[in-house]
Amino acid sequence: GFSASFDKIGSVVADVNIETPSIDPIAIGIPSMVGISITQAKFAESTPEYPNRFQLNITNGFIDTLYMTMTFNNIFNHAIYEGVDYLTDALVVPMTIEPGQTLNEIIDISDKFLAYGVNSEQPVDSIEIAYEVDIPSKKYTIDVVNDSINIGMPSINSIEVTNLRLEYIAAVSDSLKFPEISSPPIEGIPDGFSGFELYDIMMEIVFFN
Repeated sequence: GFSASFDKIGSVVADVNIETPSIDPIAIGIPSMVGISITQAKFAESTPEYPNRFQLNITNGFIDTLYMTMTFNNIFNHAIYEGVDYLTDALVVPMTIEPGQTLNEIIDISDKFLAYGVNSEQPVDSIEIAYEVDIPSKKYTIDVVNDSINIGMPSINSIEVTNLRLEYIAAVSDSLKFPEISSPPIEGIPDGFSGFELYDIMMEIVFFN
């Protein structure tokens, strides 16, 4: 004899079309001094104390391969021409994550530039990171596990920034306030002698930091 019982579903074929939502860029603030705005900065070489890195941990909970692109809107590559650095394109990091896998990505920004734009003199006060997630729209076969269907979504678990060190900065200042320093009158300066008069006194100010 032969009998069959069709009381459980083994898999489901489904058309999946997920519209990727618009995502605001992530902004990481840059410390600055009152009255001084950074217009450009170059990140120094990586050291154990200052790795100059971003560390990302991303899990793909979806049933298919996840394609993700992370764009650092104001961190730029550069080219050297006749000894001068010229900014080129923004740093773009493509990533591919298999289903059910977690990616630990390290992004090195050593020897790259922070700026508002390639030829911009506008101040920059943060590192701006935009990211795009691509989930292909197509027909999927979804297995039933323990009598349930589960379609997970990708998630960014963490974005960590190591210590950052700058090789140099270019900045503009609109107002710098210095403490008042008392200066008693200088006495004993000769007022000239026959046929000569003293007009100018040269002063030197040294900025230590």
